[in-house]
Amino acid sequence: MLVRQRPTWRRVRIACCVALACVQLVLLLSVSLRDTLWLLANSRTILPTWQLQFTPRLPEPLRKLALVYAHCAGIERGYGFFAPNVPAGYDLAFEIEFPDGSVEHVAPEFQSREERVRWASGMDYLGRTDSEFVREVLLKLLAHSMRQHHPGAEKMRVTLSQVRTPTIAEFQAGRRPVQQALYTYHFRFIDTPPSRGDH
Repeated sequence: MLVRQRPTWRRVRIACCVALACVQLVLLLSVSLRDTLWLLANSRTILPTWQLQFTPRLPEPLRKLALVYAHCAGIERGYGFFAPNVPAGYDLAFEIEFPDGSVEHVAPEFQSREERVRWASGMDYLGRTDSEFVREVLLKLLAHSMRQHHPGAEKMRVTLSQVRTPTIAEFQAGRRPVQQALYTYHFRFIDTPPSRGDH
């Protein structure tokens, strides 16, 4: 007579670890392949254009849980660099106006290389997204963050530009990257604190 043994805590722990590893792998692959599939669908490679209409949708609670996990694990962004076909990059320019009429052009400052890489990934997302709402909300957040460093700011103009990289032949001929403005947003801060000269 065979007696079925209860699973031990060790087996349960191993099963949980395997399940978590599988979830991590699926999320990594989905984020990594997203950029590659985007390149194929938008004719950014020498391969023929693929009509990629398959967009699986998870239930909303699962999507939010997966998004939170991806952010906590630091895997929410794939790397879109495709060596033979370097894509155009994107950049932001901040123009801050103060109540006294003075204007200051500000560039973001980075404390580490990791911040610079995350900024470049974020700029790629802003430049590629088709959602005007998402772009405006993200730029509002960035403008608010920039205002924390310039508390007297009254208005701010944020311009998202595409940086077009020359080909090797053009670069050897002396041509340099060119910025082309794509979107410009004007923000006015209603609760303007005292200007820089006031105490």
